Amino acid sequence: ITGTDNFDSALAGVGSHLITYTYTDDNNCTNSASQYATVKPSPILTITPPSASLCLGTSVLISASGADSYSWSPSNTLSSATGTPVTATPTEPTTYTLVGDIDGCTASEGITVNTYTTIPITITPPRDSICPGSSVILTASGGTQYTWEPPDGLNTNIDTVVIATPEVTTFYTVYASDNDGCTGTQTVAIVLYPEAFLHFTETPREGCVPLNVNFEYLPDSTLYMNTLMFNFGDLMSTTDYSTQPVCSYTYTYHGIFMVSLTAISVHGCHAVGYDTVFAYKSTVANFYTKPEVAETDNPLFLFYDESMYADQWLWNFGDPASDDNNTSTLQYPQHVYGDSGHYVVMLIASNDYNCSDTAFRIITVNESFAFYVPNSFTPNEDGKNDYFLGKGVGFREDEFEMYIFDRWGKMLFYTKDFSEGWDGYNPNGVTTCSEGIYVWLINVRDDSGIWHILKGTVTLNK
Repeated sequence: ITGTDNFDSALAGVGSHLITYTYTDDNNCTNSASQYATVKPSPILTITPPSASLCLGTSVLISASGADSYSWSPSNTLSSATGTPVTATPTEPTTYTLVGDIDGCTASEGITVNTYTTIPITITPPRDSICPGSSVILTASGGTQYTWEPPDGLNTNIDTVVIATPEVTTFYTVYASDNDGCTGTQTVAIVLYPEAFLHFTETPREGCVPLNVNFEYLPDSTLYMNTLMFNFGDLMSTTDYSTQPVCSYTYTYHGIFMVSLTAISVHGCHAVGYDTVFAYKSTVANFYTKPEVAETDNPLFLFYDESMYADQWLWNFGDPASDDNNTSTLQYPQHVYGDSGHYVVMLIASNDYNCSDTAFRIITVNESFAFYVPNSFTPNEDGKNDYFLGKGVGFREDEFEMYIFDRWGKMLFYTKDFSEGWDGYNPNGVTTCSEGIYVWLINVRDDSGIWHILKGTVTLNK
């Protein structure tokens, strides 16, 4: 320490400190003296509880720690002005100051004790509006025992948490008390929104499948139109719904379908309306023929009806050249075709509900297979009978092949072109074969899909 500086215990901190004083006079002579200074810690006080609220006329026990001795003020509503613990019985909200001492070092701390004539009760939520049939959970706090009135619509009226499902708008009051005998009340209003009804039209309400029905809902200011949802009740479909007020749906299966329309009201409530659609069984047209493919030498076809739920039939054989014979109303008709070709046969099957269905089949009349092969040819380049080739009808030109062999089995000629004939030359294409008998083999597929293997001999003359 120099000059007039003093020892600062706060700056020095808790502990023992050596202090040395050195004096220098005008002749520059010096002398010094030393001593120890001890800094003691100040108390760190804790009050339990740190604050309190109690019913007027009741008490709270207050404890202190962190010092060797304690004094309290004001002390007129305390059980003692010193020591710990003490009992506080304030008559109004009071802040008590505690002073603690350790070896002459002191510190202070405070606690506020609030008093109430009634306890504050809270209901959560403080107010609510619900849709018809809905419930709300009400939670009371601030007391230890509760009674709710009226009990109508409550699952219980003596718990902290109750479930309210009122049938009309209701004001619920909770009566509460605590362990000190203080009481309090609180009221909550549960408002019930009006019930919303949905009405829609459907045209037609009944018919045969596939049945297309038009639905229409007239806008209502009590609903959010963007929440509309038609459900057409078709369990066989995953797309039987629409969000449009005017829409349509086609029923492809017969049955009775419950149609619903749902929406959310402006209050957030669920609204629904119902109606019914009757879809009747419809005719399913089907038939088969015998045969499916015929030839011109026997073009008779028999038609066998396999339609479901039908009692009327109208056939069109696709053969206008047969005039009046081109149609029939029999269930199992027959028809003779006058020429080769492909014919589209149509059956319209109907029933008493005026429901109808149409089926088509393509039948084929092929020209009867015939193939002619000459037994000789003269490849002398006179322009007459210079090539060996066959002619035929009723076969597929792109499924043809011809082989020519000599009498030793050597292949002299091969082609897949039915119009290409053998000119009598050797495979080298330079010299002609000698006169004689040669073997031919032809593989050809007719228009009915049957392969024909034809064999024979041909005489080469010059």
